[in-house]
Amino acid sequence: MTDRVFHKTVIRYEVISEEPLGEVSLEDIYNLCTDGPCSGRFLGLKRRSLTVGSGTGSLQAGSGSEFFRLDACGADADCLATEPT
Repeated sequence: MTDRVFHKTVIRYEVISEEPLGEVSLEDIYNLCTDGPCSGRFLGLKRRSLTVGSGTGSLQAGSGSEFFRLDACGADADCLATEPT
């Protein structure tokens, strides 16, 4: 496994709208609250450090382990032997 440390940040933002929001991106939320019919406010950040052994599931937040250059077992993919030619 890798010795690298990753950092997880959860951003809390409250949106008040006349209709339910559904699935929206951060960009959509920004536009709805600055130029659109919604009101919003920042509620804070929650941060924590992760190691592969303590939180590989948390590393999957929108990206697979390959995004972090890890193999399926949590080892650095950069250290893997290359495929034979």
